[in-house]
Amino acid sequence: LRQLSAEQLKEVYQELKSSKEQTTKEQDSETRKLLVDAFSMTGTEEALKAVKELINEKKTMEGETPKLLAGLSLSINPTTPEGTGIMLEIAKSKQIAENKELRKTAWLAFGTMVHRMKRKHHKKAETIQLKREYARQLLS
Repeated sequence: LRQLSAEQLKEVYQELKSSKEQTTKEQDSETRKLLVDAFSMTGTEEALKAVKELINEKKTMEGETPKLLAGLSLSINPTTPEGTGIMLEIAKSKQIAENKELRKTAWLAFGTMVHRMKRKHHKKAETIQLKREYARQLLS
């Protein structure tokens, strides 16, 4: 999964999600859990981009989005200003804003990435700007 592009990751997710094989609900549930776990631990910006697109297209199921966001915020390595910016876009998205719990999870995931990023890029203008945006959200 680490080698796939955002588009390829979306295709894998959609294929497994809409698999028409003869499976029991329990098997389907386990497959989905494994898929979400694998995606969240991929640790690439491409996976984060794919998750952003899936969220925007409303193709994630309830309960999956928080796991995906939290897992990716911890597994992305290295944490860069670009990747953190993608998480910021997710946190600000309409789909996330509509759900109080998702909003909280997305902003915590963004904060985690800001914290991890500032260790390596602490003097860069992008990092300072992202830290300010996070602080603004915490105070609002």
